[in-house]
Amino acid sequence: MTEKQRIFVERVGAGDTPQAAAKMAGYSSHQQEGWRNLQSPVVQIALRQEMQRRLAVAAPLALKVLVDILESPKAQHRDKVAAAKTVLDRAGFIAPAATKPTNSDDKPLHEASTAELRERAERLARELAERATPVLEGVSVPVSPTDDDQVIDMLR
Repeated sequence: MTEKQRIFVERVGAGDTPQAAAKMAGYSSHQQEGWRNLQSPVVQIALRQEMQRRLAVAAPLALKVLVDILESPKAQHRDKVAAAKTVLDRAGFIAPAATKPTNSDDKPLHEASTAELRERAERLARELAERATPVLEGVSVPVSPTDDDQVIDMLR
C-alpha cells in the first residue's frame, strides 16, 4: 500500500468523503482517485481493518455513555429504558420474538381433535372443488362446491 493510499484510508475511516480524503492524501485528480481507491482490493481491506480498529476504540466509550444514562438520576425513564435495551441487546440478551397466532392448520395432524380434522378436511374439499375446472369433451364446465352429502367423510 502506498503512502497516499494509507492517508486516504485513514481519512475515509475518520469520516471524510472519498474525494476529500484523496485530496488530503495528495492526489491531483482527487475526484477520480477517490473512486479508484475505493475499488482497490488493497484499500478495501485496509478500510475494513481501519473501521474495525475505530470500532474497537469507540465501543467502550459508547458503553460508558449507556451506563452513564442508566446510572444518572437526571436521565428520563424512557432514556434509561432505551439504554438498558441497547445494552442487553448488545450483550446477547435479545427479546423473544412475538409468537404468531396459532392456526388450526399449524397444528400437526396427530395433535388435532377429530372435530378439527373434520373441519380441515371439509375446508380443503371445498377449496379443491372451487379450484377445479373439469373438462368434458374439450369444453370447460364450471363446477360448484360439492354438497355435504356427496362428500365421503372418512373420519366417521
